[in-house]
Amino acid sequence: MAIQGNRIFHCNSNCSDLDVAVAFYEALGLRRVLRTVPSKNQSGSAFGLDEVAWDAWIMHSDDGIDGLSLDLLEWKTPLPTGTAPGLDGEPGYNRLMISTPDIDATIERAVAAGGTLVAGPRMVDGGGVQARVAMLLDPDLVPIGLFQGEKTSIAQVVVNCADIDESLRYYRDVMGLTPLQEVTEMVWPGDLYGRESDVKVRAVLLADEGSVFTVALAQWLDPAPKTTVRNRGANELGLFRMAWSTTDCAADEAVVRAAGSTPFVPTEELSVGDNLPLLLVLFWPGPNGECLELIETTDRSGAQPFVFIEVRGAQAGQRDAARARFCVQLLQHAGVGRTGCERDQRATFAARELTQLVQRGVFREGSRVEDPDFRRTRGHPSNVQGKSPRRKPSGSATPAR
Repeated sequence: MAIQGNRIFHCNSNCSDLDVAVAFYEALGLRRVLRTVPSKNQSGSAFGLDEVAWDAWIMHSDDGIDGLSLDLLEWKTPLPTGTAPGLDGEPGYNRLMISTPDIDATIERAVAAGGTLVAGPRMVDGGGVQARVAMLLDPDLVPIGLFQGEKTSIAQVVVNCADIDESLRYYRDVMGLTPLQEVTEMVWPGDLYGRESDVKVRAVLLADEGSVFTVALAQWLDPAPKTTVRNRGANELGLFRMAWSTTDCAADEAVVRAAGSTPFVPTEELSVGDNLPLLLVLFWPGPNGECLELIETTDRSGAQPFVFIEVRGAQAGQRDAARARFCVQLLQHAGVGRTGCERDQRATFAARELTQLVQRGVFREGSRVEDPDFRRTRGHPSNVQGKSPRRKPSGSATPAR
């Protein structure tokens, strides 16, 4: 049984410097369409991390929304680490394949923007189709295959496999992709991979029926990969996850678990920005350690709730607590957090008052505490919580004692 996810929405690539990475991918012909910057740190358990914050651009090709989006992300909390997988058979995500109408000019722009040309362009036989192909490394040494085409398109992601037959079954039966051919032995030109001798692989191509994007699975035979399957950290440089959009993340989670996969945590909420919808997400390792993701868009705001905990002595008093309670209630009625409330004058006033209380050190912002009753009535998970282990009613604030 396959997930209900209707299409692959994006691939994520972690970078060390967002501005530098964006300039490189713009040189390849991609364009920025949406910036995702959560307003504050949040739980990172969905990623397998403690706490997370990032700055990212969603980038499109000429395919627009019908094609794959590139989620180019710079981690702020925790900071990026590690190195991108090289041009070898290490299991997991290896590279994106991007077409361009003028491969020579694109290579020139990409190198000027900090990329490295490994080899090419040269003619390559791809399943009976001849194409001019080059191999590049982006500024973080993430491999990018470039080939001559009619337009700029993020055409494919290449996943190196420890066992291609097992991987094919998983991507077909669980992820819902359609094989376009039988698994075939192929010979890849060695110079494109920085080698003197050619590379022998078993490979298969699968289609995503919801877009023009394809997934290539490849198992290196000669030379054999030197590394085994491992789950890469969410903040390691390079390609980390591939995301399917879905209308029922919880139902698809059941499918994933029935297939024997173990998500990092159950389906969880994630804010990608105050002015964007709140998401439900699920992350889990695929058969080669590659991170797979499901995304469900909710009708709730992604604005981060404003939360306080006590920080100092009794001088705060009941007056400040009453002010905080009143302001929080205004924000809750507006359905927003401390930011993103310019359209509601009362919420703007409340946000300003709360900010002053935080600046005075009377209260400080802390981690979010869910209030199920409030979610049912208002549709926005926000409350104020003190240090006491007993949950206080939504809209309460704890003064310093």
